[in-house]
This record gives sequence, structure tokens and C-alpha cells, in this order.
Amino acid sequence: MCQTMKRILLAPLLVALLFAACSAQQRVPVGSVDTVRSLLWRIDKAGSKTSWLFGTMHMICSEDYLWTEAMEQGLRQSSLVCLEMDMDDPATIMQVAAGMMDTGGRTLRDYFTPQQYERLEQYVRDSLGMNLALFSRMKPFALQALFVTNIDDCSEQLSYESEIMNAAKKQGKEVVGLETAAQQLALVDRISVDSIVAAVMEMVDNPDPGTAEYQAMLAAYRSQDLERLHRIVMETEGIAELSGPFLEERNRAWIGRMAELMQGESVFFAVGAGHLWGAQGLIQLLRERGYTVTPVQTQ
Repeated sequence: MCQTMKRILLAPLLVALLFAACSAQQRVPVGSVDTVRSLLWRIDKAGSKTSWLFGTMHMICSEDYLWTEAMEQGLRQSSLVCLEMDMDDPATIMQVAAGMMDTGGRTLRDYFTPQQYERLEQYVRDSLGMNLALFSRMKPFALQALFVTNIDDCSEQLSYESEIMNAAKKQGKEVVGLETAAQQLALVDRISVDSIVAAVMEMVDNPDPGTAEYQAMLAAYRSQDLERLHRIVMETEGIAELSGPFLEERNRAWIGRMAELMQGESVFFAVGAGHLWGAQGLIQLLRERGYTVTPVQTQ
């Protein structure tokens, strides 16, 4: 799988933790639901509070960060914010840190050939200004998550989750999660170590993320074209091996939790945009549960 798609699917898992009245919203007629481009969707159902579903990119250059007045209004009108994980819980951060440690007696050096390890040491020293020995007891995935924060060619990176969480705190809103750190770590453990090692070395040997594929994905996101974004991801070579556990299985597991939360609260759900579209996407799964899911015109 290419470097860009590894970033799209794996960065949502844990990397964000490395950074310690609808007058403003023009509802779109139901008849044009599937032709309208939007990252923000309104969720309605009798007996449940009106809620919102927003698609994020977990890491993005500040100049590409998209946040409109309609998105701000959706957040303000909610009473609860729900991310993929409860990232303001210290226990979650501790669980992530513990999950990245290798408890099997192996060190990072054991996973790489001597030649690979030498290149890895140089990359960490030159690009991060750090000593690889600091990570000797961690799993290779920890390096992959760390490198994601260093490979975009921009002066400043932003995390939608961090920005939304900070805004929620200022507004006095509680932040909760759709799944636990243990559940996300269990997904990572399902990926072969050899695959992760190969991805780490691809980042080391080819750190430039400015591929046409990445630019196409970014353009689709900024134009709020979820269908196009979904197509780019799903047509990428090697995506099938991860789309099941990382997207579809998680989506199905999240729906019950979402329904439970919406019974008593107006919730602003913010999850990776790749989770929204498709036959097993959250929009369709919510509709199958009887919810009316309507795109909100945000431009």
C-alpha cells in the first residue's frame, strides 16, 4: 500500500494523542441529498436529539484547514462532543502509551535489518532531532505514528480532533469517544509487523508526501466531496486489506453507541471523513436505523 493511504488509515489511530436554532445552516432538500457536497450532516429521528456528523482529516496543513460558520454553529448547538476516542481522558493517553510499548522482549533493532536500522537512525536524527534509542522499547507502529506528524510539507499542522476538543472545552461541553484505546490498539495488532516495518521504511526512504494521490484526496476533502474522497481511497492499491477492520467493522460497531448517545443528548460527532460514505459508511448505516441524515450547506 502506498505511503499516503497508510497515513489516511493509520493516522486516525492514536496519532492525535501525540499532541498533548439553525439559521446559519441552510438545510438541503432531501431530494438532492446524494448530490450535495458537504462534510457536515444533520441527524434527525423521532425520540432522539438533533445531532451532527462531521468528517475530519486527522492531520492537515493549517492553510488547508476548513472550518465554516455552519460547522461552528453545529458544534455550538450540540450539548456533547463525540470523537473516535475520548482524547481528553488521561487514562486514554496512558493506555495508548502502554500499548505502544513492546512487552515481548524485543527491541526496535530486532525488527529491522542492520542496514534498515542505520537509515532509520539517521532519519530520526536528521528529521526529528532525536535519538532512536529513546524508542528502543516501542513497537514499530509507534514510529509510524510519530513520523506522520513530521511528513507534511507545511509550516504548521493541525488536528481537527484537537481543535474541536479545545473548542468543546471552552464551551463547557463534555468530550466522549466511540471506542476505547484498547479497541484501537487491538486493530493495530491485527496488522502484520512486516507490513508496518515496510511502511516505516517507506516513510524513511520516501518522506515526501506530495504525491498526485495525496493532492487529489486533499482537493476532494476541501471541496467537501465525500463520494470522490471515498472513491480515491477505495481504488488505491492494497486498500482492501485494511478497509474491513479499519473502516467497515468500526462503523458497524459505532452505530449502536451513536444511537445510545443521541437518545439523551444533541451530539456533535467528529470522525475521519473516510468513515462517512459508502454502503457501509456511517451515513448509510444511520439511515438503515431509521435516521434522517441530511447534508448541511456549509459554503
